[in-house]
Amino acid sequence: MFQYLKKNIRHNAAYIKSWLERLAHTLSKLYINVTHIVVNGWSNNSLAIVQWTSTTTLENGDPFLNKGVQFICLKWGKVTEPDVY
Repeated sequence: MFQYLKKNIRHNAAYIKSWLERLAHTLSKLYINVTHIVVNGWSNNSLAIVQWTSTTTLENGDPFLNKGVQFICLKWGKVTEPDVY
């Protein structure tokens, strides 16, 4: 199981962008609702934590709900470590 998790971690901004584009193509009516944002630190070393809920309708008509958290490390306004769970 840990190999599966390690293989599917989103490592960098380019990978996340590509993954989100595929997701948008597959689930064109995906709605993402950000429920909490917490930011801590200074401009040279910040951590943002974002909690969200996404909903959509699958191709077979079933509703789909997913909740997640994203930890984003930033240095001088640039993302250095995006982790999505």
